[in-house]
Amino acid sequence: MKVVVIGGGIAGLCVARELKRAGLSRISIIDDSGISGAATDAAAGMLTPQAETDKDDAFFRFSIKSRDFYDQFVSELEEETGFDTRFDDTGTLVVAFSEADESVLRERYNWQKSLGLDVEYLNAQETHQRESFINPASTASLFFPRDCQIDNVRLHEALGIFAERNDIAFLNGRAVSVDASTAATAKVALENGSLIESDVVVIAGGAWTSSIVSQTGHPLLAGIHPVKGQMLSFRTVKRFFDHVLHSPRGYVVPRADGRIVVGATVEKAGYDCEITDRELDGVRRSAVEMVPSFRNLSIEKKWVGLRPGTEDGLPLLGKLAGHNSRIYAAAGYYRNGILIAPYAGMLLAREIIEGKSEMFPTEFAADRFSK
Repeated sequence: MKVVVIGGGIAGLCVARELKRAGLSRISIIDDSGISGAATDAAAGMLTPQAETDKDDAFFRFSIKSRDFYDQFVSELEEETGFDTRFDDTGTLVVAFSEADESVLRERYNWQKSLGLDVEYLNAQETHQRESFINPASTASLFFPRDCQIDNVRLHEALGIFAERNDIAFLNGRAVSVDASTAATAKVALENGSLIESDVVVIAGGAWTSSIVSQTGHPLLAGIHPVKGQMLSFRTVKRFFDHVLHSPRGYVVPRADGRIVVGATVEKAGYDCEITDRELDGVRRSAVEMVPSFRNLSIEKKWVGLRPGTEDGLPLLGKLAGHNSRIYAAAGYYRNGILIAPYAGMLLAREIIEGKSEMFPTEFAADRFSK
């Protein structure tokens, strides 16, 4: 079986790796390496489904399974590549600064505790004991010991090393259409006029996924649009707090090397990748609210990522009906690509190789917007 994966970000690379590990030998990845705004390297690398979720639904449960899969995934990937991804499982704090914030935390604590999930409610004193640099004005926090983080840039690099060592071919270009109208093969057309034939095509094109059309000229995966996120980073000589920090207004992610990632805006701005000081001022204010000493740090870097959002906020995963079982989706991951891609990639590879169905919740149906 020959498989072509459209997209060289976290979604596509995780599928390709799982297919290779399952024994497939002919795997190619089509990647437009010069594209700006790609989400994988722009992300913060948070693996925090409990800290970021206010309800129990299919996506939350899938996200919990995805987070809990990370220990195995990282262990195997680092053994395969000899490359440290800087996976960090020291936990996440969500901090309150007002009665309204505390009300949100109490509600989240109650329903997650009722499900038997690991979460601790900390008062102001306990919060400050856990992280001494947190704003003394904070009134309470939730501690999620299993919510963690990974250096997403290093993870991307590790997956690239795996691909190179295992003869996964990279084809530079932008896919514009896929034709699976015949039973014999699927044909992927590139913007430069090249045509690539394959038994199976996996579409993992990030924010550009809906620009890939079928032989009829309609999007194969409708409903995906770019959601702009602007972020910034500080740098200190060494790491001076331990946990990922959240508030209702932003987040702070401390890296092992002293880098501090702060984010992020949520903007419906099309494919605009311009950095704007007005929006980043708000991002910085949210960080200073959590850790006042950030006020004295200079900004090291600013950047933009385009998340692949969907109309209902859920991913598109699995087989596309009506295409001779040749086209699959790993798309629309929105703000959760780093979190769900390894687990989703493992399940999608099983679906492709073993012909399994119902691997994903029905809410994630790949062609639900096309219908």
